[in-house]
Amino acid sequence: MMKQKVTRSISAFVIVLLASLPFLLTAQTTITQWTFEGDVITPSTGSGTATLIGGITSSYATGNGGGRALNTATYPAQSTNPATAGVQFMASTAGYENIIISWDHRASSTASRWAELYYTTDGTNWVSFGNNAGGLSPDSNFYPFEFDLSSIPGANDNPDFGVKIVSIFSPVAFAQNATLSYGPNEAYQRASAQSGPPGSGTGTGDYSPNGTLRYDNVTISGDEIVGATAVKLVILSVNGGNPPSVNTPFEVVVQAQDATDLPAGVSVNTTVTLTKATGSGTLSGTLVGTLNAGQHTITYSNVLYNTAQTGVSITASATAGMTLTPGTSDLFTVFDVASQLSINGFPEFGQFGVPVATFTIEALRPDNSVDENFDGTITLTKASGPGMLGGTLIRDAVAGIATFNDITFDTPGDYVLNADAAGLPQESSDVITILGEPAITEVIMPQYMMSNSPSNSRIPMAYRVTISGLIPDVTYKYINQVVVASDGPTTNGAGNMIIVTESGDFIRTTSPDFGTDGAHGTFDTDGTGSYTGWFVSEPTGNTRFSPGNEVFMRIRMNNGAGGNSIQNRLTTTSAVIPLGLGETNEATLATGIIGKAFGNATDFAFLYDNEEGSGRPLSGAFIEDDGTSGDTYYAPFYQTDVDGMDGAFGSIIPNILANGLRRVEVRDRASGSVNEAETQTSADGLWPYGVNTVDPVGGLNALLVTERPDFSADVTQIVPGGSVNFSTNAPFAPDTYAWEFIGGDPGVSSDPNPTVAYYNEGVWDVSLTLTNAFGSETILKTGYITVSDVPIANFSGTPLVIAPGAEVVFTDLSQGVIDSWEWTFEGGEPATFGGQTPPAIVYAEAGSFGVTLTVTNSEGSNTKTMEDYVHVGLAPVAEFDATFEIGEFEMVYTFQDLSENSPEVWTWTFDAGTPGTSVEQNPVVTYTEDGEYDVSLTVSNMFGEDTETKLGYVVVDLVGLNESSFVPVMSIAPNPSKGQVTINTNLEGSMLRVINTQGAVMLQTIVSSKQHRFDTGSWAAGLYIVEGMMPNGSKVVRTKLMVK
Repeated sequence: MMKQKVTRSISAFVIVLLASLPFLLTAQTTITQWTFEGDVITPSTGSGTATLIGGITSSYATGNGGGRALNTATYPAQSTNPATAGVQFMASTAGYENIIISWDHRASSTASRWAELYYTTDGTNWVSFGNNAGGLSPDSNFYPFEFDLSSIPGANDNPDFGVKIVSIFSPVAFAQNATLSYGPNEAYQRASAQSGPPGSGTGTGDYSPNGTLRYDNVTISGDEIVGATAVKLVILSVNGGNPPSVNTPFEVVVQAQDATDLPAGVSVNTTVTLTKATGSGTLSGTLVGTLNAGQHTITYSNVLYNTAQTGVSITASATAGMTLTPGTSDLFTVFDVASQLSINGFPEFGQFGVPVATFTIEALRPDNSVDENFDGTITLTKASGPGMLGGTLIRDAVAGIATFNDITFDTPGDYVLNADAAGLPQESSDVITILGEPAITEVIMPQYMMSNSPSNSRIPMAYRVTISGLIPDVTYKYINQVVVASDGPTTNGAGNMIIVTESGDFIRTTSPDFGTDGAHGTFDTDGTGSYTGWFVSEPTGNTRFSPGNEVFMRIRMNNGAGGNSIQNRLTTTSAVIPLGLGETNEATLATGIIGKAFGNATDFAFLYDNEEGSGRPLSGAFIEDDGTSGDTYYAPFYQTDVDGMDGAFGSIIPNILANGLRRVEVRDRASGSVNEAETQTSADGLWPYGVNTVDPVGGLNALLVTERPDFSADVTQIVPGGSVNFSTNAPFAPDTYAWEFIGGDPGVSSDPNPTVAYYNEGVWDVSLTLTNAFGSETILKTGYITVSDVPIANFSGTPLVIAPGAEVVFTDLSQGVIDSWEWTFEGGEPATFGGQTPPAIVYAEAGSFGVTLTVTNSEGSNTKTMEDYVHVGLAPVAEFDATFEIGEFEMVYTFQDLSENSPEVWTWTFDAGTPGTSVEQNPVVTYTEDGEYDVSLTVSNMFGEDTETKLGYVVVDLVGLNESSFVPVMSIAPNPSKGQVTINTNLEGSMLRVINTQGAVMLQTIVSSKQHRFDTGSWAAGLYIVEGMMPNGSKVVRTKLMVK
């Protein structure tokens, strides 16, 4: 379709710097142009690439005066990421100078009115063209724009040239509406904020990232670089640089050049004739052409050569007109034409109604190379399957390859496709399994999340779901946001996302998209096409997050094959209600929660109003430090007391909560399982420091929920005059510490970890009162410290892990006045000893043994027993063997651990195996490549470790399992068989051996004639390998025998 080209004076453009551009007097040559006809982003003229950058998305819409145009959206949010998002156009300007870029542009009313042009001369580094004093068109009409880059030397004759057009902050102050004002370079300005020239002004609406910028007729043009007087002919290219095919028309480009190798027009009409320079075949077709006066380049488009061979060349000669030195091409190869089709990259799975992963069909020559000259039509049809095919089923091959990127199936099931091309045999695909619609199942879905009120009080919410019905064992891109019931099924939703990565820091994005790394998450499906994982949503100012609304989690995904288009949107069924932070008991209000010292960083915490953790949790959060930061957008308490602090989390609970908060459940990041040791409960909704969570009214004055503080002592039994070291375990650092030590010296202390002496016998209480901004908490331990003249038994031994026959030396550490010591050494020699310092104790047998010491004086006795204190044993000795089974395309080895001395840990490595490593005791490993491979096993226990490495232990010879390769040498009949078998072979004198798939030799003999018979009647049914070895051992041939 012919498009309208709007012509306006430069002064009417709103990119004001264009007024200073020089007026161009001569017409230029279009180097590359994008018209976007057919809804494609590839150039309509010339070559180059167009790329979306900065996370924007695109579609196609009506162009200038009709036709099609590129329509871009999803630009950065207000006050974020200027000069990063837009469209990039790369095109070589080799052979051209005085470069100009032009395009037709249209902006929607809510889009940014400001943009900036950048250029690159090396394909990597970008420079602003300096046009940031101007904006884009402030209404919904197309306007032409043109930039003269002739002043940029690097733009000329450059294969790495490119430009990009990106949205930028307004360079002048403006008022977006009655309440929002911005200074220069602070924010994006809505395109229809005013009707006049760029500058300040008040509009009636806000800028929107969903505003669109439309591009049409993007053109890079220039003047061709030409030389002086023509003196020679040069063959610029043969078949575009690709080898021609036999008897297939190809193109030859000839150019007249001056002495400096620049193109130069001939002075008179000149006849140019092509002849064969080298090669044994015949050159035919169109071989004579004319360069008219002033022309320098001629293209012959119907040249033929009839022989497949290397070392062919062509000479171009001036046979009439100007006298020019002939030119000869470089040597080239002529290939056979395509003889077959090959389907490559055909997916194993797909989903009905969604385009399957892109695959190609290649036209191959007899040597299986691609015939790059094949440009015929390739047609797809269904060979079998329950439904219908959709998409583009007929494609023209480009350079011998047809790419199918939109094939769909309308019914689940198994399908086989046929590929056809004129003159070539039909090719059938492998089976593709088309799956039904994927499903989403809630695993943990909170009831409440933070709303958009008050502003700058965001708090993320975590949840866990299972997504099933996907393609197995692939990686999906995803974006999670929220929707409301009135949103349509193709609405993306609102909210920021925090990406829960498999390991390491999380990633926060405010502009999610599939095209930018870090702006979307990924997950891997398992062998059943399922994935269970964590997702985190962060509220924004969007109205969906208004208090009291019902929102639903929506996860959109790509095709699982690397694509950037949305293929599925899945929505949860349970409503989550956003609550505001307030200080009254209203159903739409909540109170902030600060959690301290729960679990490990990047684990998850869920809050319940019951101790059992039944039903849906009130809210959910991740545990810091996750590596992200919400800056000033997050609630003040989150910024100061949560963000970046290990073991902390931030969340909310509703202000109407009769039970209060009864359970903080910690779940593991990797497995999702409950961490019982870190999970805390409250029987009445009361938490340490007097925090009451029943019907709270704290709002932004968040409540502290923490593990209960405690203290400990290094000893609790001492003799008079002894000392005790006390330690505080308070997850949330208190402001003050108030200790009271009845019977101790000192009797009180404000030190977090005091040391106290006790001089009088007795059983003494200890109390600690901790105070912080949330209140006070007192821990009282009655009868905690015992002071007595009765001695206190204690001892140590070294070493405690030994080999049989080794010794352990024990040391008495008892306190008090002691009259006698009685030792008992289970498993030791001697087994008992009376005295303070026993001799070295010898342990002869393996095992774990206890030690007991009783000390006595006139006041009484005291006993200390350490069970399983001494460990006696040997380090393991590594050993293994293996059996194998042979499949059609692989060998599967089952390894058996034969190590001695009870190893507890196994670490295997398998060169070229799958898996390459294992910690199982008896792993199963698959090998798919021929070769000899090493296997290593390291075993360990508490007594040491040992490694066994077997070089070349695994021998894989899959090629040798192809019967057809050895039919002339060895054949078997009947096969399959049960009973008598005859082997026909010309390997007289060779060794014949039959083995089963476990490696057991069933038969071994020397072949004395061309036929050898044996009986398989007693053999188990299954696969057997028949090997024949040449007498000199130079070659082993194999084939398969199937016994019924």
